[in-house]
Formats: sequence, C-alpha cells, structure tokens
Amino acid sequence: IARHIAMLAPKELELMPEDESKAKAAAYIFDVGNEQPVSMLNPLTNWFSAEESASKVGGILPDVMKTLVAVSDDLPEDKPFFGGDKPHYGDFGLFHYIDILRTLDDQEYRKLGDKWAAWYASMANLPGVKELLLSRPKAGTGEVGRPGSRVHTMPLDDFRAKPGQ
Repeated sequence: IARHIAMLAPKELELMPEDESKAKAAAYIFDVGNEQPVSMLNPLTNWFSAEESASKVGGILPDVMKTLVAVSDDLPEDKPFFGGDKPHYGDFGLFHYIDILRTLDDQEYRKLGDKWAAWYASMANLPGVKELLLSRPKAGTGEVGRPGSRVHTMPLDDFRAKPGQ
C-alpha cells in the first residue's frame, strides 16, 4: 500500500523517486523495515504479552542492530534523509520501526549513533510527523497496543514528547 500511495503522490513530494536506481534504493530501505529481523520490532512491542516480549527481545535485537548498522552506509553523510534532501517512502517506512526500537529499547537505539539520531530528528520534525508524535497516545498509558502488550502495560520513559531527540 505504501508503494502504491507513493506512486500516486504528487511528483514534487518525491516519495517515489523517478530515477530507477533511486526507486530501487527507496524500495530497499522500505523493505529493511518490513522484513525480518526488523519487522519483529512491531509484534514485540505491540502484540506479544509484555512477558513474552521480554523473553524474545534479547534473541532478536542483535540481528536487528546488525541489519540497521549495515543500512547505515546507505544514509548519506551530507543529506538528512535516505532519499537525499527529501524523504522518500522508504524513509517513512523505516522511521516507523526505528521509532518502535526507541520505545522497545532506547539504549540499543542510541548505539546506532549520531548519524541515525540526526536522521530520526529530521524525520520526527517534518511537518505533520512532529504533530502526530506529540498527539498520539503514549506508551504505558493503556491507550495503545494490544492489551497486555509491552507498549500497552509497561511504564516507559516518555521521550516521545520531544520529537527529534
């Protein structure tokens, strides 16, 4: 669905790059989040019970981190987004999972370093994204996630109140 929406979006948004090699790069970044091991962040946070998540996360996070470190080379040194000056749909897709990583294990997220923190801040401060992050239900309030899940039940630090940190 995200790819389809990106293709329908106005060309000036550059969500779907017209250049074939850039379109392949956007697809790759999008797929990183939608394939294992990174895709497991979502059920670990939102679906499995808090207890089951705690028992599984240690076995999955090392592979998630290894995958994300490998993707670091695709993040331009001199541009804020994987897509360059503007985020493409791959940036938005992966942002979802990095945001989940911050919720699930902020210390692991911080190990990704300054390059990822700068990318996250650029994404989190985009118009619309910033407002969403500030207004959505917070982890640990019981307003988000499957009842009994980690994000639903566990008191987590509310670092989301400040997008981009």
